Amino acid sequence: MNPLSTPTVTFARAIKSWVQTNPALTQMLRRWYYQWLLRDTGHNFVRQEINGRVWKLAPRFALHANLYEPQVGQWLQDWLRPGDVFWDVGANVGLIAIAAATLVQPAGHVLAIEPAPGNLRDLQRHVELNNVAETVRIIRAAVCDRHGGNVSLSLLGEDGNSCSNSLMFSGTTVAASPKTSQSMDVPAISLDGLWQERGQVPTVIKIDVEGAEWLVLQGATTLLQQKNAPILILAVHPFWLAHPDEVVAIQTHLEALGYSLQDGQGHRPERLGYGEYSRFG
Repeated sequence: MNPLSTPTVTFARAIKSWVQTNPALTQMLRRWYYQWLLRDTGHNFVRQEINGRVWKLAPRFALHANLYEPQVGQWLQDWLRPGDVFWDVGANVGLIAIAAATLVQPAGHVLAIEPAPGNLRDLQRHVELNNVAETVRIIRAAVCDRHGGNVSLSLLGEDGNSCSNSLMFSGTTVAASPKTSQSMDVPAISLDGLWQERGQVPTVIKIDVEGAEWLVLQGATTLLQQKNAPILILAVHPFWLAHPDEVVAIQTHLEALGYSLQDGQGHRPERLGYGEYSRFG
């Protein structure tokens, strides 16, 4: 039986929005949900179909919809081949990384870079559950414009178990920035530094860093000037950038390096879209 169709999961999804207003109740019901899910299915994971393939996920993801960006999945299928290299910058819980791993196996590899401890736990678990541990290397770090030392990461939600942790929220003046639960220091790396260490240009890089896009690209100029420069899949969040004109700066910078912009519908817009993935190739 697919766990997503069990009465336990159906009921949990129905009351999700209501219980989230009470943290203590949320914790109690979460423990109850995991116990009943295990009783119903005999497993401590759920199966979910994404892009025609069934993945094993941590139990809490049965309660979430829209876990995966279908356009990104299609792009990966179009561009990645066995033996290729994929870097996932802001890997979150690893759904894109594990999908990429199945495309580049057996000789290729994936770097999944994620700084938030809560997301890292789910990322590691998803890699193991889906049998791609030999292909995916997980790096605990925040990608920015410098290589080495630490940087302050603002966490959202419980233990940073959120899709919206960012380098940009700590002390920010951006009005749209969400309230953070805590900040923590995490290792800082740059894409240029990572490339120099590994000595291999990736085939594709996905970047989803909640407003820190410009910092990431400033630390990748040398890599992006290579003759075999990677294709970029970039999610831009204009409402969380330090300055509104950074959207223009990002596009101008990449076009100066020889990149051209394409949106999720295959069009070539004049400027980057709001909060959605764009492709630079």
